[in-house]
Amino acid sequence: MTGATARVESVTPAALGLRTLRALGVVALCYVVLLASHGGELWPFSVYPMFARAGEPWQRALVRVVSERSDVSSRSYTPSELPGTPLALREHGVPQNDLSSLVQRAERWSDDDLAALGAMFGDLPCRAPLLVLRVRGSLEQGVVREQATPVARLGCDGGRARAVRLSSGAP
Repeated sequence: MTGATARVESVTPAALGLRTLRALGVVALCYVVLLASHGGELWPFSVYPMFARAGEPWQRALVRVVSERSDVSSRSYTPSELPGTPLALREHGVPQNDLSSLVQRAERWSDDDLAALGAMFGDLPCRAPLLVLRVRGSLEQGVVREQATPVARLGCDGGRARAVRLSSGAP
């Protein structure tokens, strides 16, 4: 160094230990303050990150097996009023997340959306019509409210499922 002298501080092990303890103390204090202000569950440190969106409205897809004679309207159903019986998607190789994504984003269904829906169920042997519903849920005053609205019907065409529009034109 030109014209300046470098001063080197010698750090003793005792001073280093004291600095380390102070730093750990500050981190621990911050953690305790954050945790105390969130009722014991702080999202970034949570082992249950799925609860980070608890209380927000949600949407999912539901598929029910209905009879040929069932008159399905486009009205909303509560879980106890749902027509038909549930279809276990995993057992039939239908990807639940892909179906939910398709149902959530399609407010007015195009022919491409119906074709994508038909492709998801196309490999299933069709024995009875399937009804695809959009289930919307929310937490209202501490009570979970769910409403299921039909968005599409899959009819049987030569033993294979084929998406068709509901008579109300909802899809």
